[in-house]
Amino acid sequence: MSGLENMALDESMLDRIPPGITAMVRVYRWSEPTLSLGHFQTMPPDETEAWSYLPRVTRKTGGGAIVHHHEMTYCLAVASSSTAGKKGHSDKLYRAVHNSIVEALRDLGCNAQLSETCTCNRDSAIGSSPFLCFDRRSPVDVVIDGKKIAGSAQRRTNRGLLQHGSVLMQRSEYAPHLPGVLEIGGHVSGTRFNEDWLVEILTRGLSLALS
Repeated sequence: MSGLENMALDESMLDRIPPGITAMVRVYRWSEPTLSLGHFQTMPPDETEAWSYLPRVTRKTGGGAIVHHHEMTYCLAVASSSTAGKKGHSDKLYRAVHNSIVEALRDLGCNAQLSETCTCNRDSAIGSSPFLCFDRRSPVDVVIDGKKIAGSAQRRTNRGLLQHGSVLMQRSEYAPHLPGVLEIGGHVSGTRFNEDWLVEILTRGLSLALS
């Protein structure tokens, strides 16, 4: 769907969780290359990078901007009954989701792991975080051979917790400096990565990680 449609559906997910269900997840793609901004982001002035000309939307969650092109997006909604009284981000949820991605990639021979480092948090030249999510690094990001291929961001409301995440499949001409799983992972166990495979491992991993 379009960026506006995807974001509207994601924002409504916390209201759609049936009674007795802890969480819901949606895995999806975008109908056209789109730039999504974190909730607190604004476009840099006079930006001329290729991604700056894409249609754009603002996510409910925070974090850096993402070029949604050759990638897979997920939205995870956790009911308020499971997050009552809690504040701020849930590092435990980040790790549960990202470890499920790491384990699947390792099963296929990729050198995947959690970053466990916090680099490129601040751009010394402009005194702020890099604009694009995949130029940032947090300890819970998923990396292959040191290159970030998956990251997530959260937003907690009185209705529950919303988590967005992106798995970079391959390099986009709108952000050519960012390689994806196809470039980094190549052929693994005789099978080339594809989006159907990623959807399968992510949903299965989430089910196990979140019971």
